[in-house]
Amino acid sequence: MLAVAGNLVMFTAAWIATSLSLNKLLTFYSDRTAALVAARKKFVISRLGDACLLGAIVLVYRAFGSWEFSELFERASSMRDGG
Repeated sequence: MLAVAGNLVMFTAAWIATSLSLNKLLTFYSDRTAALVAARKKFVISRLGDACLLGAIVLVYRAFGSWEFSELFERASSMRDGG
């Protein structure tokens, strides 16, 4: 999903789903204390990262008025070119 996402909303949803899946993978062996500690740390850090990503897409939307990658790249290119 990350590779085929056409907009920021789909990309963010896929990013969060991938992160949650990795957390499940880390907790697969629930008898391993080190794995559970690592999963807990990773979960907290990932949620902070997710919050930052959500904040960033809100700022991008406010700046460009679109979630679609093609429109974002086009508008960013026209801003760079001075148009």
